[in-house]
Amino acid sequence: SVYDTLTAPNTKGEYVPNLAESVTPNSDFTEWTIKARSGIQFHDGTPFNADAIVANLEAWRKGRLFVFVYSNIASVDKVDDMTVKVTTKVPWAACPAYLYLVGRAGIAAPAQLANADTCATNLIGTGPFKLNSPGDWKVNESLTVVKNPSYWKKDSKGKQLPYLDKIVFVPVADGPSRQTQLEGGQLDLMHTSSAQIIDALKSVNGITETVEPD
Repeated sequence: SVYDTLTAPNTKGEYVPNLAESVTPNSDFTEWTIKARSGIQFHDGTPFNADAIVANLEAWRKGRLFVFVYSNIASVDKVDDMTVKVTTKVPWAACPAYLYLVGRAGIAAPAQLANADTCATNLIGTGPFKLNSPGDWKVNESLTVVKNPSYWKKDSKGKQLPYLDKIVFVPVADGPSRQTQLEGGQLDLMHTSSAQIIDALKSVNGITETVEPD
């Protein structure tokens, strides 16, 4: 909700440009040119551009979380203010999928990445929702995000996104408890990987499931 990804899957399961305007390989898939979509700002008002893409890709390939995922990247170079060239060690036709990474490769503002002390809690993206104040995130209790009035996306009919004014995320560790709260109306949505819970919810009137593409 807070971050956008450079690419995203379409209805055919193809990874297409999202926050990026284009993601283009050379003939042998060892160089990828990523062009930033213009006119987009992070929640702190700074522009989304090549510098932001470079900062994120460098953080991913050098950080502990994604270091092995992006180990094929040899270099990340700024071409101009809106363009980045990624050079890989071996041909990497799957690069667009890795720029999505099941939704985990969200682009953070350089200001967030630059401060190691607050990076994990000072969430600054380009997404449809944002933190209104630091107190909106109570770790292990709830996370409240509010509508980003400057969000860059519109729906297929030209209506501004997002539709909601805010979302409250509540961690509920126990799967059956989540199921009970969803059925009872305490939750509007829930996440589960339990086939048993999914099958049980299919029998509840008005409850549907959404499956993330691989």
